[in-house]
Amino acid sequence: MPVRLGALLTGSLLVMTGCSDDEPRRPSVDPQIRDGLAHLYAGDDAVVSGAAEGECFADELLATTSVDELRDAGLVDGSGEVPSVMPQLEPEFAEVFVDAQLACTDLVEDSTEAQYTLSKGALDRTAYAVCLTDALDEAQQRSALVAAVSGSWDDPALAAFSEAQARCARESGAR
Repeated sequence: MPVRLGALLTGSLLVMTGCSDDEPRRPSVDPQIRDGLAHLYAGDDAVVSGAAEGECFADELLATTSVDELRDAGLVDGSGEVPSVMPQLEPEFAEVFVDAQLACTDLVEDSTEAQYTLSKGALDRTAYAVCLTDALDEAQQRSALVAAVSGSWDDPALAAFSEAQARCARESGAR
């Protein structure tokens, strides 16, 4: 799966959700870490939507984790730098990572666009999206993503997702 992880809204999400006195306030995070996480997610040549998704992802991940947890997961080093290559994550942290990802992107939509590009426009996007949605529910899609970011390449969820993508691409006109 590409580093763009499918493929997330910007800091406006934080403004929209607001703060109340009932909610614990998280300490501010170095903008370098936020930017690094957004770049790790979106990649070097992110289009505007990819950059927005990357920023959303960074905000979501930072809202649910501490810098120490990110460091323990290998997403931040001792000097506060985010790696340029996605590390393999432990399964427990992979779930948190994937939840941040799915808060900002639609896996079926991202897969559809990727397959459309691979097919050089031959794919019927609507048919593919319907097929993939019918083949795998959201829990199965999430399990496949968790397996991918944790390097569990033999996980049945990842195999099922890959098989569904291939079948749906074939049935939707990809060559």
